[in-house]
Amino acid sequence: NGLIKVYTVKRNAANNYDVTKTATINAVAQIPNHDDDGDPNPNVKNRLVTGLLVTGTASQPVIYVTSSDPRIGAGSQKGDLNLDTNSGVISRLKWNGADWNHVQLVQGLPRSEENHTGNGLALDAASNVLYLAYGGHTNKGGPSHNFANLAEYWYSAAILSIDLDTIGNGTYKLPTLNGTKAPWGGADGKNQAMSDPGGPVKVYAPGFRNPYDLVITQAGRMYVTDNGPNGGWGDQPKGEGTANCDNRPVSQIEKGEIDKVHLVTSGYYGGHPNPTRANPDDP
Repeated sequence: NGLIKVYTVKRNAANNYDVTKTATINAVAQIPNHDDDGDPNPNVKNRLVTGLLVTGTASQPVIYVTSSDPRIGAGSQKGDLNLDTNSGVISRLKWNGADWNHVQLVQGLPRSEENHTGNGLALDAASNVLYLAYGGHTNKGGPSHNFANLAEYWYSAAILSIDLDTIGNGTYKLPTLNGTKAPWGGADGKNQAMSDPGGPVKVYAPGFRNPYDLVITQAGRMYVTDNGPNGGWGDQPKGEGTANCDNRPVSQIEKGEIDKVHLVTSGYYGGHPNPTRANPDDP
């Protein structure tokens, strides 16, 4: 529901710990929600939190959090719930010694009609770049019934890089296609966030269906887990692998695929197709 619990832990001995204090951060849960036309919807409470990273020090911790519209539609029965498909937000929470300072660093990231959204985070401290594993809007690249026929967006189904130095202490609102109520309200793609080559948010590595977590090792290698397609939930895009690849709805496939672990570098392609980025300028 978006609430974050903070526990102060005392170590008594080996394998013996006590919680001495508990606090609740409700700043993320209180981010306002919208419908997919961008209009505020105060009846939708709380947020779906699917990624959390703790950095900083013990006395000055910093928490990065991904959150989005809490509604989960699609599947075999629910269909389109009018949830905000631009509702993805990256929050930063800093402890100042007395309270948590909350900044929404990025607004307008994609959110599927099902439950795929912004997932695990990793920070490259040397470059101050935050990496985010972002889930896709489809089962296998093509819009399908069980994902409410939503197509992939520019920033969906990828590993994203966020330049924290460029954002600073402000809020970066991703530019959208029509910009009328930006950054909220994806309008099923008509107002999705678009590529901003000079902006702080970039597609670092495309082609991931639902990369649920990632890690950067001490040696600097990035490993990403990716959940494979479900059987009977949607097929590849029509014309996949050709110049005529498009975002027309596809049938449900009958066979799923296994989950995978990827060793990822900049520009690495994970295999999940996204017709929205299928152009000569695709990074």
